[in-house]
Amino acid sequence: MSAALPCVEIAWAASADTYRENPADTSIVQPAAEILKKTPGWIKTYHGLQTEDQKDTYLYIVWETLAHHQALMKDAIYPTLGEAVRKFWATRGQMVHVQPTSEPYAALGAPVTELALIKLKPGQSKEKLEELANLLTKGAPRDGTGLVDAVWGPVVERSDTVALILGWTSVEAHWKLVTTDPGAIDILKQIKEIADIEVTHSAQREYKSALPCVEIAWAGSADAYRENPADISLVQPALDILKRFPGIVKVYHGLQTEDQKDCYIYNVWETLGHHEALQKHPEEYPALRAAVLKFWGTHPRILHVQPTSEPYAALGAPVTELALFTLKPGQSKEKLEELASLLTGGAPREGTGLIDAVWGPVVERSDMVGLILGWTSVEAHWKLVTTDPGAIDLLKQIREIADIEVTHTVQQEYK
Repeated sequence: MSAALPCVEIAWAASADTYRENPADTSIVQPAAEILKKTPGWIKTYHGLQTEDQKDTYLYIVWETLAHHQALMKDAIYPTLGEAVRKFWATRGQMVHVQPTSEPYAALGAPVTELALIKLKPGQSKEKLEELANLLTKGAPRDGTGLVDAVWGPVVERSDTVALILGWTSVEAHWKLVTTDPGAIDILKQIKEIADIEVTHSAQREYKSALPCVEIAWAGSADAYRENPADISLVQPALDILKRFPGIVKVYHGLQTEDQKDCYIYNVWETLGHHEALQKHPEEYPALRAAVLKFWGTHPRILHVQPTSEPYAALGAPVTELALFTLKPGQSKEKLEELASLLTGGAPREGTGLIDAVWGPVVERSDMVGLILGWTSVEAHWKLVTTDPGAIDLLKQIREIADIEVTHTVQQEYK
């Protein structure tokens, strides 16, 4: 069952001079972005200058639901956020919320993000406008046009407006497509007959603070969990302890797919130090050790991976692969890390079932690196590594210097 689509908050205002001069300076947006990042229901924050005249700064904030942002606006921290945004906004911001009809991340992560606000003319049909918006975003050609992705959705605050969020390789690619592609020209002509269109572009950057630390813990599954891993009551006592502890970002749990023998937990921490603080806590850690016996038959093996990129897409995939590479005696750790980087960075995504792949050193083992890969299925993994020439060659080189241990799990995020 697919998760509900998120809500996209779009806010913009005249840019402060410091941000206009250096939008890549993360310290300018950090105070506001860190407040957002710690808010329940927050998913991602993007920020960037309008490309037309670099006058305005745009924020795209992805929330699990509209209600999560509304809760923030009522929270005692909200005035502090209002102060923090003054580091990059010179005036009071405008804001709309879009309920996209498909995932917005590819469009927001593109080199250029277009926002098209399409406002219905008096007496015209909202249903017709939505039909045309759907046709335009779904039917616009991607291959070789510079269009990365396109989504649309109603604007919550304006019953007469729909929004399109489109990702492009460049602003020029956008204008070329809408002036040369017959299908796009025809649909835009129909839209302009019933609505007014306001278009802006911005170069969005995803806000990322320091990369987290991923704790991976596994042990033989208790019978009750093995029989019903979807039963939240089994993991709730332990995972609620984790969720309330400072520094926890996300928690995932699931059964190993190979024989459903082991239960794996992936805990994403802001830093390794946050987990170490939990392990030293005189009350919470003993309570946690007792609570995990509801889903583990024994106490677990634990490793920490310091990923070199964000792990969330891999952990949120239908199947999560964990590959542990242990260096053979006398072999080069630098070479192993180089090969791990090439494998995760270069493995083809399109049409292969590979959703994302990250790697990082294992804290406890100087001779080991860990790979976390997200797949549409276990079968997709085995097909890629036995048919893709690049993957086959890299894995051959890795096996010459390291031993490989691979497991798959179906992870569920605990919320």
